Amino acid sequence: MGEVPDNHVRCPRCQTTRLKVLKKLDRIEKLYGNALMNRMRARRGDTLYHCVICRLQFYDPRKPSETPAAGKQAEPTGASREE
Repeated sequence: MGEVPDNHVRCPRCQTTRLKVLKKLDRIEKLYGNALMNRMRARRGDTLYHCVICRLQFYDPRKPSETPAAGKQAEPTGASREE
């Protein structure tokens, strides 16, 4: 009956998977979590995400999922036809 965890990174506020990966912190948008933990996450090399919907920034240790990969899965089958 509990929610099944998945491997997709989700926004901690609105639970969407519509996220962008940022290279550096945006000083205008709000950052989720406390300052000490965020500094530790940044030093450890966690990925900085930005929610498109609620405009929240947060760190997550998981690497970004490749959403275009679903479309690219058809390419190897097409490549095998060319061989």
